[in-house]
Amino acid sequence: MKKISLKSEDFIEICNGVDYLDQVKELIIEYTKRLGRDLSFQNIDEELGNPAKKYTAPEGEILVAVEDEKGDRNGCLSSPFKESL
Repeated sequence: MKKISLKSEDFIEICNGVDYLDQVKELIIEYTKRLGRDLSFQNIDEELGNPAKKYTAPEGEILVAVEDEKGDRNGCLSSPFKESL
């Protein structure tokens, strides 16, 4: 667990997103709505149906930025792992 200080009373915690999959799903939905584009070519419905399948071990990793003790999330970063050639 890594904390990045902003002010003496504030911090952003970067943590494993497994515990925040529902919130991650909400962030992805919000992001895709803001884009205003059809992302069906990226199988977005499948990804939203089960984000853990693509973005948790052993297939990938997801990190979430949590702003405060209440658990307000600021954003997420996810990456599927690619097989070596």
